[in-house]
Amino acid sequence: MRGLIAVALVAACGSAQTVRYDPTADHAPSVIATRDIGTMRAALRGPVLDGGLWFDDVVCRKQFAMPRTIPAQELDAFAGCLAGLGLLPSPRHHELPDVGLFTYAPGIEVEAWFAVGPRGAQLVSIGFAGNEGSTAWIPSVAVEALEPLRVVGDSHPIDADVRAELDAVSKGASEEVFAWGWYKLCVDREGNVIDVGVRDAWSRIAVGGFGRALHQWKFRPFVLGGQAMPVCSLVAATYPAQAPDKLPLGVPPLEPSTVGLHASPQRVSGDPYVQPTNDLKRRIANGYELIANVRFCIDDQGNVDHADVYESTGLPDYDHRLVDAVKTWKYRPAFADGKPVRTCRDVTFMYTQQTGPRGRSSVFR
Repeated sequence: MRGLIAVALVAACGSAQTVRYDPTADHAPSVIATRDIGTMRAALRGPVLDGGLWFDDVVCRKQFAMPRTIPAQELDAFAGCLAGLGLLPSPRHHELPDVGLFTYAPGIEVEAWFAVGPRGAQLVSIGFAGNEGSTAWIPSVAVEALEPLRVVGDSHPIDADVRAELDAVSKGASEEVFAWGWYKLCVDREGNVIDVGVRDAWSRIAVGGFGRALHQWKFRPFVLGGQAMPVCSLVAATYPAQAPDKLPLGVPPLEPSTVGLHASPQRVSGDPYVQPTNDLKRRIANGYELIANVRFCIDDQGNVDHADVYESTGLPDYDHRLVDAVKTWKYRPAFADGKPVRTCRDVTFMYTQQTGPRGRSSVFR
């Protein structure tokens, strides 16, 4: 579960050289979905975090395949290698506001994080989709590229017992029950499923029901550069069969054990409008937006007992203020099976500094 908080405030005196994260990323495909090296290079105006990429070109593969930060002196070469990929906007869309999804032959899927400054869109990082926090170099592929290789398993996977349970629930419900789950599925060089990690799910029933069925899948090997390679893919499992049109948040679960507990707790106290200090305001240019995503957990008493920044505003002091504020929030606990339970969620803060006689604020959930 997530929330979105937008805050617009009067600008302080002074100016700053900074960038803002774009709240829609509508510009993203037009910026790096290009084979023109000059256009690509224009989007690289500072160090870029390379989160892992596949290149058919041997020179590019040797220089830029493995995760690292690309320094300024290598951006010309990096732009040439990225342009050679032929990136295309993915038919799926990331739910974080400043992330674009792209695919390229032979089915690789990457996510790109953007910032916007006075000179337009800027690429901040790019790498295999859904690979946050992983230390292994395993390419991510679009499900459309992996599905034709499946030789064992139902195309709409769900455990038979869970299917019967959901059917029984639907019969007693006023409307059809729609169950879903998002999973990161990884296969080895032989096409055997070696890991199924849940990213988000409709319920605890769905977590196990879809997960057990996905473990039964088997594929022909996925080939890159003439060799069979282990790969991962973000897979949507639904019942009845009906595919969502978006990836999950892109935010890995803070605690996987809480995934599927969507009995949403209600916040009863704590200020969601967290302003920067006056000193920070002087460092933020007028009209610019900052975005932060904070993950947090709520214990069975309704207290926030863990919070951290998943997406930074770029201003560490402001990030700390956001985390400190979230830790003061108080909730009515969520319940499962009649008992209060610990749950985890995330919230996205959007701060806009504006000139004008007074500020305004809005909250979106």
